[in-house]
Amino acid sequence: MKIITLLVLLITHGVVIAGGSFENVELLQFTTYGENRYLLVVKPMADGKSNYKDPYMGNCKIFSVVGGYRELGIFEGGNIPSINEYLKAIEYLRTNPKPLRLGWMGGGFKVLNPNNPCVVTSRSLKIIEEQGVKAVVSWFNGT
Repeated sequence: MKIITLLVLLITHGVVIAGGSFENVELLQFTTYGENRYLLVVKPMADGKSNYKDPYMGNCKIFSVVGGYRELGIFEGGNIPSINEYLKAIEYLRTNPKPLRLGWMGGGFKVLNPNNPCVVTSRSLKIIEEQGVKAVVSWFNGT
């Protein structure tokens, strides 16, 4: 029951809850290439309802994710979504959903260059849905 409550709050409010968040974004570009690799470019949309600033997207006019599925290493703890969950999220992004909600769990993204924190990488994605509201959520570290 705690998990369902967490997901409902996470999806409906978009604030930091248990190490995760999501934001409404405008999809500018989604391209797949190679084996399970992608480039996702979005424009974060301010909701005007709170003073919350997402730690990844909050200061970005344009936010880019260069990602692909990678399992956790032998010395890494926790879990990430499976390859099947990842592929479902990729297919969902191909449909150009409007509005799109993009988020993260745990350490959901890794900044590629500290001089450009609006370009990140991800190792897995998953669609989280509750009461008809969907969000694509990224994992980089296991949770």
